[in-house]
Amino acid sequence: MLSNLLQELALARDHGQAQIVLDEARLSENPVSRLTRMIRNSFWSNLTRRIDGDGLEKICADPKVSQSTTLARDTASDASCCFF
Repeated sequence: MLSNLLQELALARDHGQAQIVLDEARLSENPVSRLTRMIRNSFWSNLTRRIDGDGLEKICADPKVSQSTTLARDTASDASCCFF
């Protein structure tokens, strides 16, 4: 229950909320089930990347990439690629 409360407070703080009203069922939810639900419903879209026309811009803007130039390789048209 304490871990769920702390997570709810941290989420409220991240969203700029000074006060929150919580349902007791949310606080007493199984922490493993809660984490699974939170990953699936809230965090998954930020944890995955699609390498297509829509996702390529996000990948190239990744702050973890330290290069000033981002390279993309089109393996479909590269005959020298190896297939395993």
